[in-house]
Amino acid sequence: MAATPEYSQGNVDGFAALGAIGPGDVREVGAGYLVAGLPGVTVRQDDLKRLWARLRRTVGDPALALRIGQHYRPPMQIVHCLAFWSATLGEALQRIARYWPLAAKCASECTLVEDPQGARWRYHVLERRFNRRDWIAYRMVTWQRLCAALVGYDLTPVEVRFAFSAPPHRHEFGRIFGAPAVFRAAHHELVLSPAALGLPVVERNPDLLRHAVAIAEELLLRHQRGTAVAEHLRGFLRAHLAEGQVGIKHVAPRLGMSVRTLQRRLLDEGLTYHQVLDGVRRQRCLEHLGNDGLTFVEIAGRLGYSRLASFHRAFRRWFGRTPAQFRRGD
Repeated sequence: MAATPEYSQGNVDGFAALGAIGPGDVREVGAGYLVAGLPGVTVRQDDLKRLWARLRRTVGDPALALRIGQHYRPPMQIVHCLAFWSATLGEALQRIARYWPLAAKCASECTLVEDPQGARWRYHVLERRFNRRDWIAYRMVTWQRLCAALVGYDLTPVEVRFAFSAPPHRHEFGRIFGAPAVFRAAHHELVLSPAALGLPVVERNPDLLRHAVAIAEELLLRHQRGTAVAEHLRGFLRAHLAEGQVGIKHVAPRLGMSVRTLQRRLLDEGLTYHQVLDGVRRQRCLEHLGNDGLTFVEIAGRLGYSRLASFHRAFRRWFGRTPAQFRRGD
């Protein structure tokens, strides 16, 4: 998978601002190259990942990802144009969530969750190899920076939540976000105040927005047609397992399909809904087991099980032993 030129340049800008690389450098990274400052260049995600790893070793700053994120400048992709031409921050975030697949190419997804207490901007990585603490920290800082660029001033969240355990440099999270950082949460989220969604976007332009939405809808339709239903379903389930409502009757409408249509399209790919859900739960279970700080009750909840006994039965079916035996290595 390749990163977009804008995303690659965003990383390079942060590296250069911190003095980690010189502007215009061309540096070898593993099997590929990171080319700074050349328009239209795409960079493999694995190569960016290697560069991040090398910089962590050479710079020696555990909060490197947070600091790089502070130098983020929103790229002018169609998704970001739609946001900047929206009327309010709430509308901008709703459009980013809807059209994010055009930018992320199935690697991640965003959701705006609204309730009377405020709003939560939720970010979820769908590709396991990029679900690393540094990448998540960087992206969450860039989301805050994007919100600030939309409204024209630094927007401080009420709280910032991360699904991973607290790192040794946890105090840096609170300092850089300007808000309390909560770890071992169910999701990676920026929590915004109820009033924040109504803030006006400084560059709003209804005329440009109308034309851009028409283009984006056509691009999104092409993208959805080219994405296998099973993979689309897996991405949705990964992001929403912890909500608990993962039965086909709940999920199909949220994917824009009837239950019969979803079943039929999965059968066309040789799958059933239960097979896809079971596979996602098994994979997510393995990921959560790597976090020793999570109890089995917490893991069960994050997999969408309301009863611990149901989780234990599924675990035995998947791995032939109990969760405790598995974690001990028995």
